Amino acid sequence: MNVADFIASLGGAAPAPDLNAPLAGLWWAAKGDWDRAHTIVQDESSREAAWVHAYLHRVEAISAMPAIGTARRASRRQRIHWKRSGSGSLPRCSGAGHEHGHAQASQGLNG
Repeated sequence: MNVADFIASLGGAAPAPDLNAPLAGLWWAAKGDWDRAHTIVQDESSREAAWVHAYLHRVEAISAMPAIGTARRASRRQRIHWKRSGSGSLPRCSGAGHEHGHAQASQGLNG
């Protein structure tokens, strides 16, 4: 199968039955089914399957980046708030077993 045939096959409901595991994995990835693509290649031992497997995890990591960036921005905003509030520590816990403060834990946030 050449590249043009592979791309044309993406209009179908399933990959051609004669595709090897790495190409079938790429086919499902191109269709947006990461889980199915991963299942196909994760236990294959060929070099090509390992490459596709690594590619899939890279795609997974890239798709998680917006959430990571949002968490980092929220964390930064909270550190700025703590610094501006002048308290220098996290709020004290008030539940059973939480009679201690968190000043020691917050020192890393204010540094």
